[in-house]
Amino acid sequence: MKKVISMVGTSIITNVLEEEEGLYNYYDELKDKSYSDWEYYERKIRKIKDGVLEYLKDDENFEKASAEIESILEISKKYKDENKKVYLLTTDTILSYLSAEIIKTIFEEYVENSDIEIKIHLVKSLNVNENFVEGLNNLIGKIENIAGGYYENLIFNITGGYKGIIPYLTIMAVVNECEIYYIHEESNKLIRIPQIPLKIDYNLFEKYEELIIKLENGIESYQKLKVENYKACEKLEKSGLVEIVDDIAFLSPIGRILFNRYKGQFVYFYATDEIYKDIKNKKEIMRILKSKFFENYNSKTQDKSGHLVYDDGNNQNRIFYFKDGDEIYIYKVFEDHDKYEKYLNSEKFTNEFKESYKNLSKLRRIKKEE
Repeated sequence: MKKVISMVGTSIITNVLEEEEGLYNYYDELKDKSYSDWEYYERKIRKIKDGVLEYLKDDENFEKASAEIESILEISKKYKDENKKVYLLTTDTILSYLSAEIIKTIFEEYVENSDIEIKIHLVKSLNVNENFVEGLNNLIGKIENIAGGYYENLIFNITGGYKGIIPYLTIMAVVNECEIYYIHEESNKLIRIPQIPLKIDYNLFEKYEELIIKLENGIESYQKLKVENYKACEKLEKSGLVEIVDDIAFLSPIGRILFNRYKGQFVYFYATDEIYKDIKNKKEIMRILKSKFFENYNSKTQDKSGHLVYDDGNNQNRIFYFKDGDEIYIYKVFEDHDKYEKYLNSEKFTNEFKESYKNLSKLRRIKKEE
């Protein structure tokens, strides 16, 4: 399935305003209003939506009503033999989300024989005010969730939406080797941006990985930390990987895009020194962790007397683990069924063990199998 990422602006509304002047007052009042005010302005929102759809229903050229519609239809033609799902990503404003709703309705009710499934996703804090960087990080996170770790079938449509976002989308697409399309407003032709033979030097991420992981979650009292890690912090700041607000530092949007690409080469988990040594000594366990555990552990996990046990199938390989938020802790591995049974029958999984194991564990990283 092809997944198409498409930002949404407000041209579907503003283009109709030129013909339907009666909608101007509603538009002016809703302009720049946050999505959080949707319920308060619901009656006026409905007036605009109904007015735009009523106008476009009688327009033989409704397919050209906005750049988003035109570009999505052209991309659909290009991939006519494949299933397609379009993700309309909106800014945190009423008019952007309303525009997405109108576009979705057009595809569902006006476009004949449409095989395009439309999903709308609001991106929190994504607007032009002081939360723009926070919004960009939310946008990147939203796209990461849509991709689900697989960018091969992801297409970036950079035709519509707020122009300040396009450079970040373009960088994200290039870094992850995705297809990029847009329609130039003068030519009305779908243009494909060719892949760039880009080679990224990940030495910086490897050298300062522990600090960058902390930046992902935000570092408070950053200046104090910087005194203790001056060289590393200066290097990351000069590389454009750090944003600082009121002495709180976090990974910049560009930093997040690049670091996520870097992390995609590896699998991460927590383990004690003893267990990690045991894992490295077990060839089959290493193979499983490198190739498939993190993709299908949910479907292959069984609850054994309180232990979560990954069962690899018709073999003796077993992995004991637990989760704490999004983090995975591996605390026992077996390639021998008798030893596995003995451990299972003699050891209980308790909260005390869990907390103790977390305190003793360290973050581990192993490279994925090609």
